[in-house]
Amino acid sequence: MEYLYAAIGLLLSPAALLALLIYTLLTFISEWSGAYLAQRCKESSPPILALEHLYIPWFNLLALTLFLSSLQPQIFGVAELQSSQFSLKRVTDITLFISLILPLIPVIGRAEFILPVQGIIIVTIIFRGLNELPTNLDIDYWPDWSTMGLMVIVSVMGLFLSRLSSAHLGEWLDEKFERRGFERALQHSLQLILQAPIIFIYAFGLGAQITP
Repeated sequence: MEYLYAAIGLLLSPAALLALLIYTLLTFISEWSGAYLAQRCKESSPPILALEHLYIPWFNLLALTLFLSSLQPQIFGVAELQSSQFSLKRVTDITLFISLILPLIPVIGRAEFILPVQGIIIVTIIFRGLNELPTNLDIDYWPDWSTMGLMVIVSVMGLFLSRLSSAHLGEWLDEKFERRGFERALQHSLQLILQAPIIFIYAFGLGAQITP
């Protein structure tokens, strides 16, 4: 529970709220642009399929990577570490590739686990890029079972609440502005707010292994 309280505290910090605002704007641009182009073209055309299944997910993952990377090194619970050195494009490409095969994997390929798994992958890559990471330290990247159970519960509840909240408000905004994309953009933001503690808990667990 200590990690959970720390994760909520980090989520409510000014840096995280600013990063969340930027993430919301980026995902809205992504989803609204995709919906706008889909209205202008045949929804089953190859460019639209590529847009929906490759370009929009890639851009959303880039936004997620920016969100998480902007919170380092505090996201690992170790304030004195220097920031990790990594390529945003490389991290996003790797995460997208893994995300494409996630639906083929039982359990973790379910919708409620996609965003946390993506965040954990990104956090792991960022963590491995830390300059102060001891070369002779054996890092355990698999959380303990109690932490895993907490992550599963928060994932399921987070997806349910984000879908429930975004459905009504997003539909109202879509009708008011005669544009599609508000519902999915709101769901992305609400889902990140509700499921970010899972990613933070995992990151705190990694950081705890390199502190005395």
